[in-house]
Amino acid sequence: EILVADSTAPPSSSIMGNTPTADFADDADDIAYFTLRVPDDVDTSQPMTLKLNYVMSTGHTGSVVMAMAYEVVADDGDATPAAFTATKSDTIDPPDTAELLDVFSGTNLTITAGDLGGAGRNVTCKFYRDADHASDTHTGLLKLLNLWLIYTRASS
Repeated sequence: EILVADSTAPPSSSIMGNTPTADFADDADDIAYFTLRVPDDVDTSQPMTLKLNYVMSTGHTGSVVMAMAYEVVADDGDATPAAFTATKSDTIDPPDTAELLDVFSGTNLTITAGDLGGAGRNVTCKFYRDADHASDTHTGLLKLLNLWLIYTRASS
């Protein structure tokens, strides 16, 4: 997915080895956006769940709170809705070692099945670190390498 940085609260970016990262700080609600299309073979009775590969810039205990707001837009629908359909968040307990690749596969960062509508719709997502949340206690950057959505295929 292509991440587009928010114009007022963007994550910083860096290169880790040969891999570009979007760096979400511990002292700001850094925001990035991405849009995807609901796959043609999706089972719309099941949610789609966000997964991400990341590393932490510092070795430290504590948790990180990441959140995702989303809007599902049908073909011929308003591509600039006034508000997101829903916002979901989840707490990540990262490894204590700096720059150790981890996969977050929680179950709370989802696009609810009832919101999907149908295959072929666009989903616009606002993805951010909720740094001012009481449970976000990890100091240092969450360095996002990539993200993807997992879905259940419809039976043929």
